[in-house]
Amino acid sequence: MSRTGKPRNLSDLAELAGVTKSAASLALHNSPQLSDELKQRICTLAKVHNFTPRKYNRRVQQNNSSQTAPFTGRVLMVHYSSEEEDTVNIELENAIINRLNTHHVPFQTRDLAEILENPDLLHEYAGVIYYFDPPGLIVPREIPCVQIFGLERLAPGHDRVTTND
Repeated sequence: MSRTGKPRNLSDLAELAGVTKSAASLALHNSPQLSDELKQRICTLAKVHNFTPRKYNRRVQQNNSSQTAPFTGRVLMVHYSSEEEDTVNIELENAIINRLNTHHVPFQTRDLAEILENPDLLHEYAGVIYYFDPPGLIVPREIPCVQIFGLERLAPGHDRVTTND
């Protein structure tokens, strides 16, 4: 932490809140995986200390023809759960969120029920990530979309990741 006591990064905020870096990130992205009380406590600490997470990649991209342009825009991470707790879903979602944080991809988590109730929310995002096959989710073709470990047939133009990328 800086000499002023202000958190410089997510790790500092997590330390100040007494939680893990992942929990701090989940709270700032309004994930349904955390209790409302914990999210509120972490967000309040962030506000009190004027902390805002970085929304850019600090590493300078070298001009290399094999690299694609850096992705810009906020990504939607669709969260859904069955009636019983599924540890595979929880671990998979945590792994995706950790990877997004590692690569400094701005994202927000929303519950599937919220998206199904208001499908226009999908247009607020530069892309969508979901795992397995969320029932009823239809992502418009013009929105980039990646499915992690799915079994159902994909819409044209969507990608599926089925390896440890």
